[in-house]
Amino acid sequence: MTQMEQEDILKSYYPTVRELVKDDPMLGKIFVLNRVSSEWFNHDNWNGGIDYYIVNIKVPVNIYKQITGDNREQDLENTVMQAFHASMKDVNSIDVQGVSIIPYKEDIDDNVVNENAVKSWILGYFRMFISHVSSHKQSAANLKLALADYGISGFVAHEDIEPTTEWQEEIIAALRSMDALCAILTKEFNGSKWCDQEVGFGLGRNVLCIPIKHGIDPYGILGKYQGAKAAKDARDVAKQIFKLLCNNEKTHEKYISVLSNLFLGASNKDASLKWLDVLNNVENLTKPEVNYIRNHISDAYEPLKSSEILTKINKFFHNYGVAEYTMLSSNVVEDVDDLPF
Repeated sequence: MTQMEQEDILKSYYPTVRELVKDDPMLGKIFVLNRVSSEWFNHDNWNGGIDYYIVNIKVPVNIYKQITGDNREQDLENTVMQAFHASMKDVNSIDVQGVSIIPYKEDIDDNVVNENAVKSWILGYFRMFISHVSSHKQSAANLKLALADYGISGFVAHEDIEPTTEWQEEIIAALRSMDALCAILTKEFNGSKWCDQEVGFGLGRNVLCIPIKHGIDPYGILGKYQGAKAAKDARDVAKQIFKLLCNNEKTHEKYISVLSNLFLGASNKDASLKWLDVLNNVENLTKPEVNYIRNHISDAYEPLKSSEILTKINKFFHNYGVAEYTMLSSNVVEDVDDLPF
């Protein structure tokens, strides 16, 4: 097995480790998938060969200062390392020898969750800024709830900003870390300087901006983007946004990666079925993208212990011409209502 393949296996455990450590408020902030990386450290030929790695977690300087000020750096690093060891008990060819928290200075264009925005974003989800006027905050809040079913974390300013927070900084933090933006175009929208500036920020960062026609037509540069139509039920709007994210070249790769990792990080049958259902509804999923999921599943994937999950996953693989997964262990449990004694 090549070093690159070994690193891919290690990366496949990032979502599981995140689930194990996220209850710690600080680790919930800093263990963000796109800021975690691995560094090859050494190799030992013992027992068929073992590659040793150091896992690096990059954090903004201000958060790093908070960690060191509280004397928690070593404690947090050890917690993450223990989570890797716990989740990789069945992997004999890779060993995480250490975890290092590394400070870095954020740039204005850096698409990363910072200290403020992380309070609102759901870790591991695709990040969608929902631009709206305050009189339609309920529509925005309902859309946020509906988007979560698709692995999309919505930021709704009037709902997500705490009274004690400097709200301008909070909005800017969310705009800097969003993956895409949607604008609820009500009649009052183009009269709001804040809404126009939010859309301008998104256009300036060249992220996908989705106009939602809810009383007025898209205008200006926003008019060239394919949009969604308002509906009576926010879930119908969320479904339109889901399809747009899947089909747009600016968002497809990132969004499919998010969905794949949510599926791979599922810790139970219900979560696994939920994300598999979303993936099954992606109309332009490619064979390499399905292969990524297939290559990162192992017997350690807890939901595979359900025969129903194993059957549905293999049907999913079969639909894309990908080899089915065969359990190496005898851990599969038949799904029954009763357990005869």
